[in-house]
Amino acid sequence: QQVHGLIVTPSDYTVENLEKLAVFKGKVVFMDSPPVEEAVPTVSSDDVSGARKAIAYLNRMGHQNLGF
Repeated sequence: QQVHGLIVTPSDYTVENLEKLAVFKGKVVFMDSPPVEEAVPTVSSDDVSGARKAIAYLNRMGHQNLGF
């Protein structure tokens, strides 16, 4: 099997890391990080909204003692 795409959550943008991605032939999407250039797609998550939705779902399922 070949890899057709990557979802990358980089903790550090180094020239070496970006050069490694530049030779990758598939699609690359950065997640939760500022775009390095306009040609690279970036998506961001909304942690607060996601947590609220998860808690609401768990409450509907009958769970009441939640902690985090």
